[in-house]
Amino acid sequence: MVSCDELLSAAGDCGGYQRRLVGLFVLPVCFYIPVAYLTVLMQLSLPDHWCHVPGRPENVSLQQWWNSTLPRWVAAGGTAHCPDCLYGWEFDRSDFSETAPAAFLWVCDQFGQLTAIYSMHTVGNLLGSVVFGALSDRLGRRLLVFVVSALMPVFNIVAVLVRNPMGFTVMRVLSSLCYPVIYQLVFTLGMEFTGVSWRTTYAVGVSIAFTLGMCAIPLVAYLVNDWVYLGIATSLPALLIIPCLWVVDESPRWLVAQGRLSAASAVLSRVATANGLPPEPVTRLLRDADGPKAAPAHSPGLLALVRAAGPRLVKKAAAITVCWVTNVIMYYGLMLSFSDMSGSLFVNFFLLSVVELPSNLLALYVCGRFGRRPTQLVFFVLSAAAMFGIIPLKFVPGSGDAVTFLLMLGKFCTSLTFVVLYMQTAELYPTCVRSLGTGASSLVGIGAGAVSPYILQLAARHPTYPYAVFGAFGILGALSVSLLPETRGRPLPETMEDAEAY
Repeated sequence: MVSCDELLSAAGDCGGYQRRLVGLFVLPVCFYIPVAYLTVLMQLSLPDHWCHVPGRPENVSLQQWWNSTLPRWVAAGGTAHCPDCLYGWEFDRSDFSETAPAAFLWVCDQFGQLTAIYSMHTVGNLLGSVVFGALSDRLGRRLLVFVVSALMPVFNIVAVLVRNPMGFTVMRVLSSLCYPVIYQLVFTLGMEFTGVSWRTTYAVGVSIAFTLGMCAIPLVAYLVNDWVYLGIATSLPALLIIPCLWVVDESPRWLVAQGRLSAASAVLSRVATANGLPPEPVTRLLRDADGPKAAPAHSPGLLALVRAAGPRLVKKAAAITVCWVTNVIMYYGLMLSFSDMSGSLFVNFFLLSVVELPSNLLALYVCGRFGRRPTQLVFFVLSAAAMFGIIPLKFVPGSGDAVTFLLMLGKFCTSLTFVVLYMQTAELYPTCVRSLGTGASSLVGIGAGAVSPYILQLAARHPTYPYAVFGAFGILGALSVSLLPETRGRPLPETMEDAEAY
């Protein structure tokens, strides 16, 4: 029997076809995705605010007026509460003309609405990974990219136009169904055209494109400093993805797994022609072989996947899922900490984003040189050390710069492990359930990410608590990754039997 890797090798697994697919489709889309997805962090940023008190004399500065008139947080029955502002609220508009919390007055006693929005957003991510991940294994990668690309701008634009807290929340949850599954679909589509020896380079290149998109967010937010116009401006480009799908082929691995050999032969023939190779060897392999190692015509659902998986695959799936949980909780928590850092909101967001560039480049080297498992192990431990290192600094006055450095170090390590995690997950699951398996593992992690905002709120009890929790998750990630096999340089498993023996 012939494997999909052999078929792809016969057609060329890293030639002109792959360069055009990745350079003109995968990388631009992966650059755009964070701009559309993470802009919500800017839209939900809460500016400095205070009670409006009318009647300030012209010879009294704003600071003096605050000191003499504004109500303070007071203790009542042992619980801190914020007095009502009789004349409404004023907001610092130096960064944004308006954000969603300012528009909906999510301040003081209503501040919990923000944490709930963040958590519900991750719940939407979870549901989207389940639904669209399963559908992509049944209906194909390309069709689902088309569907999700059409839904994204609709939900995002309606969310900012309804001008209603409940409508905004509902639309944001619906919008979050499309993320991060759109990234997973595009990533998987490109990877399934790429040969074994180039998978690491491909994964890191995609991660760099994603990071550059994150770095562009503060610039876009600075130029479009109203949350409504920002939502519209970052949503409309999704429509440009749709016409691209008329020239992007379906994954040949998925076609083979579905038993659609004639369609797979047509795609691989186009790949071979674009790579300057004759298509006949590919068609001959498909025609003369007993048949590629393939999955059943229809990929199983999640319950069928659990029942069909052997004990070794179950153990690996559990370990990689715990890695997702720890990575997502730490990554989201550190990303949300940008608003708590001193200095410019835009600069802080940029710093926590740009630090991923060197981590992605380092991931390219260490994954190829040392493998997936050792890389994950070392950097999970380093991320935990950075978090634990912040704890004593919280007792040292004037240590803000050192805390910022350790936050960036933790983000560096967590970003690097995220790159490897996507790679590892796709390499552990077989082709017949790759999207479903990746979606299942990531959705558990994404669901767990809903607790990240609440972990950050532990700082209200003691400023060291969030970092102690994040550090503990880093250690848990290191322990989990030690249970996984090394996947560097090995062919992708095609069937459940391949994955069990992997």
